[in-house]
Amino acid sequence: MKKIYPAVFSEEEAGGYYIQFPDLEGNGTQGDTLEEGLDFASDYLGIVLSDLVEHNESLPKPSNIKDISVKDDEFVTLIEVDLSEYIQDNRLSRTNTNIPVWLKTRAEKQGINFSKLLTEALMNKLEV
Repeated sequence: MKKIYPAVFSEEEAGGYYIQFPDLEGNGTQGDTLEEGLDFASDYLGIVLSDLVEHNESLPKPSNIKDISVKDDEFVTLIEVDLSEYIQDNRLSRTNTNIPVWLKTRAEKQGINFSKLLTEALMNKLEV
């Protein structure tokens, strides 16, 4: 369950970068180098989003990167995170469901993984 959000990187006078996410509440993070800033930004994004998921809150819709204005010493980039690495309760729960036989047969012939499909559909529907 990968998520991508825009982040604003601000160059600090003492060196390094301060990173904020316009779509998320909170202070943001920082890194001494660009590489470290990218790593820390992804980690920060994972922690904040997983906290929202675990508290049954909706994830904010990511802004369009083109709509974010920045100052001269700033730039915007997209940060990706795999939320499955951050969500604490990743236990599986067996769930029975009923679908038409003809549909099940066609899906099985295509090699569709029902558990994966249902998980992805629910996450999409719940915007997680």
